[in-house]
Amino acid sequence: MHVQTASEYKKITEGSATILFPNDNAVFYNPIQEFNRDLSVAAIKQFNEVLRREQANIAGAKAARRAAAAAAEGAPAPALPAPRAQPVRRR
Repeated sequence: MHVQTASEYKKITEGSATILFPNDNAVFYNPIQEFNRDLSVAAIKQFNEVLRREQANIAGAKAARRAAAAAAEGAPAPALPAPRAQPVRRR
């Protein structure tokens, strides 16, 4: 059994991640794609933020319609859901 030492690896840091790659280059890493990876992560985060906001708006609208329908029928209105706290965005 061969135990690899630290000298057998190349340390690559991209953003807050650090990865050890073998010096024999058995793993493919394309540093030119760093911008593309960063852009993809930013786009996915933004999409998720917009999706959550839209889902919260839809849920609020449904609850308001239910409350209005209950009030029109003379029944006690159901409680509206509490607003969700917005996550803190880190940059």
